[in-house]
Amino acid sequence: MWLPLALLLLATDVLAVKRHDFKTCDQSGFCKRGRSLASRAKTASTWKSPYSIDASSIAITAKKSRFTASVISSIYPEIKFELDVRAHEDGTFRVRMDEVDGLRKRYDETAKWALIQEPLLSETISWKQTKKDIKALNSKTGVELRVQFAPLRVALARNGKEEVVLNDSRIYQAQKNLQRPPLSGMALSLK
Repeated sequence: MWLPLALLLLATDVLAVKRHDFKTCDQSGFCKRGRSLASRAKTASTWKSPYSIDASSIAITAKKSRFTASVISSIYPEIKFELDVRAHEDGTFRVRMDEVDGLRKRYDETAKWALIQEPLLSETISWKQTKKDIKALNSKTGVELRVQFAPLRVALARNGKEEVVLNDSRIYQAQKNLQRPPLSGMALSLK
């Protein structure tokens, strides 16, 4: 008896969604470009990821809790990207990639909005760099982060089993900051 009533109430909530309030992929340039890249990558037999790390640019901080590296893009060779990887005391890692000297820094204040406090950086982590990658293992938690240089691939493993992999399919695309073209023939006045 209660089941039909519950289904009826649930159906009204589902039908109450205003689909016109949400953007679809066809209305988003970022989504269209991303899907176009993914379809080209799947159909081309010789597809290579456009991103790689310049191994000579790797800089590990004095406390060894963080490293930065230049990322080279074959799609946007004129744009400089930087990878920033931080090891935290609780065994987590923060991986960020952004444009160097872009119009604005993306995600810089996200931690202030999402976290109660900034996580403490690890003082016990050690990085091991080879010609192909750089690794860090948190011996307390068994969490290992491996950053492969070419093609760019970031893998987080716990006890030897990969749990999170960034750019595994090699279709990652960093969106450069696009400037809006100036309005031609229109004068704007702000009062």
